[in-house]
Amino acid sequence: MNIFNLKYFFGLLSIFLVRTAFGQLNPPEEICATVQNDVSVFLTWNEAENVPAGADYLIFRNNNDGNGWNNIGNVQSGDALQWLDFVATPEIEPVSYYIITADNGSESSPSDTVSTLFLELNPAIGSLNSVASLEWNEPKSNTNDGVYNIYRQINGEPAETLIATLTPAQLSYNDTIYGLCIDEGEDPVEIKYNVSYEEGNCEMLSQTNIDEFQDLLGPVPPEIETVLINPLTGSAEIYWYPSPAPDLFEYLIQSVVSQVGNPDQFINLQFIPAQNNVTNYVYEQASQTGPTNMVVIAFDECGNDNSFNQIVSTIYTETSYESCDQFANIEWTPYEGWNEGVEKYVIHVDDGISTYELTVEPDTLQYDLEITPNMDYCVYVEALSNGEQRASTSNRSCFTTLYPQVVDYAYNSRVTTIDDRTLEVELFQDPNGVGTTYALYRSEAGQSFQPITTLNQNTDPNLTYTDTDVDARNIIYTYKWVVFDGCGQELFETNTARNVVLKTSTDKNDLVNTLRWNRYEDWEEGVLEYEVYRKLGSEQDFTFLSIVPSEGEMIYEDDIEDFLEDEGQFCYKIVAVETENSFSFQSISESNISCATQEPLMWIPNTIVLNGNNDIFKPVAGFIDFESYEMEIFNKWGEKIFYSNNIEEGWDGTVNGNPVREDMYQYIIVYRDGSGQAYVDQGPLFVLIGNF
Repeated sequence: MNIFNLKYFFGLLSIFLVRTAFGQLNPPEEICATVQNDVSVFLTWNEAENVPAGADYLIFRNNNDGNGWNNIGNVQSGDALQWLDFVATPEIEPVSYYIITADNGSESSPSDTVSTLFLELNPAIGSLNSVASLEWNEPKSNTNDGVYNIYRQINGEPAETLIATLTPAQLSYNDTIYGLCIDEGEDPVEIKYNVSYEEGNCEMLSQTNIDEFQDLLGPVPPEIETVLINPLTGSAEIYWYPSPAPDLFEYLIQSVVSQVGNPDQFINLQFIPAQNNVTNYVYEQASQTGPTNMVVIAFDECGNDNSFNQIVSTIYTETSYESCDQFANIEWTPYEGWNEGVEKYVIHVDDGISTYELTVEPDTLQYDLEITPNMDYCVYVEALSNGEQRASTSNRSCFTTLYPQVVDYAYNSRVTTIDDRTLEVELFQDPNGVGTTYALYRSEAGQSFQPITTLNQNTDPNLTYTDTDVDARNIIYTYKWVVFDGCGQELFETNTARNVVLKTSTDKNDLVNTLRWNRYEDWEEGVLEYEVYRKLGSEQDFTFLSIVPSEGEMIYEDDIEDFLEDEGQFCYKIVAVETENSFSFQSISESNISCATQEPLMWIPNTIVLNGNNDIFKPVAGFIDFESYEMEIFNKWGEKIFYSNNIEEGWDGTVNGNPVREDMYQYIIVYRDGSGQAYVDQGPLFVLIGNF
């Protein structure tokens, strides 16, 4: 064996002895990859177990861009175990790494893969840029021993702040921005975020991500404990639990007024600073005629709010009593707002001599209270919660139990027309009765009477009802009242009364408007006379026209020949006048307003003769709306050569002061009648040249 072969043999033997001494090559452990300056990655790791002296650590990278794994460098064992990767793109996506131990052509298996943390930042959906949504990837396959730290730096702050520490199972976080108030017109504020994974001595940082945010989210609406009416003072009292919002600034108490057919009206009552720790309010102007509705709104220091959870209403108690009854009815609105519900209602009764309580089930909202006549009663209702909330009490409702006095008379004094859809029925009543009620019945066009309403007696001599379910232009309605005493017993029926329906018609040939109407019935002494009133379409008020005797035919003819120069609309009404009755007064009943529109009269020449007797083209009209009048003249090429909106202004056959030539022209005349209906007249106009 030569010397060279001996050297080769001993070399192989040396390698074998090393392998025997150190065993299989091992990959390094505890690899840590942190993003530096958002554009590079700094790798550190621990020495591999039993690593031979002079062995190399081969570093592999995958940019997750589809190009797979690439060897980007190596570090010799014994040197500083770190690598700064300038070529990585951690600001775009996660970058993955693993390391292999290599020595004299042998390699270990790859180490565990580690990835850089890549932070995604967006405003949370629906948060109005007030909640930052952070998401990131898992840096290692096994992160059970580490934690995630979330850091935030608001533009203008000197340093970043640790805002949360999360378990390894959490890969997202929502950061609600409190107190970042932006004035109107200003841009949101930039906020920087990064996340780190900390495990043992390794802390891996993500890239920094920046977005714009502002505080536009209001505090969680306060939960109402109870709202009530103090039965002694009539004031509303509202109690609520403190809002848990960390940036709570103040509460606003509002009263809510509900109006039928209109949106609710919210009235500011009081701002209460949160630092005062006050969670109740007394409203001295609470409603005395219905429930008082209230809300509590929480504001943060930026002025944001989330409105309110619910409108809470006090219990409203009403009592009704008919003196002939043995019971008074008590009704109240339910208390709503406790999640636990109402346990029971307690009715508190004060009869002027003693006080006592009555308990009813939570689904009961009325009670018939046994009474003693000729006593003063006051009651209020209290709701008790199934939970621990304070009780809610209602207003105090009082009534007196008296025996009713009976009326001596009731007179159906008139039915009069207010408009085409409204009749007013008036009853002359005895104000000395007590508890009297009046049921009003109506007969439509001679059919059977049907009840339409019941009215209670008042202190006025006249009791009126407005009937809006009518066709006063076409149908005759007859009304009567049925009178009931305070005990609900029928006393008598009144006389009947019916409305006057007026119809008008026109006669173009005779220039006459004809009025016809039915007789008014039934006044005690009958009708004295019928008065006829008229107004022209251009007038605002009616003018007395004539009197028609009550004994004759209900007809009147109005000669309108003198009104040709008016617009042609004539409106009329009839007023029936009562003969003085035994109560020493006279009523009147007005009919519906009936309008007659005369058909427009329009005379238009078809020829003018320049230098002749009829050298001006001008129509003659009657019964038109002269304000709507327009006339245009066109030549045979369709060019407009004359225009006027004054019927007194005619065309003299010239254009720009020069006579036109003898030819045929076209006129178009537009106008409206008294009711607004449009008319268009057009035709040929012949222009002839006369002799000088």
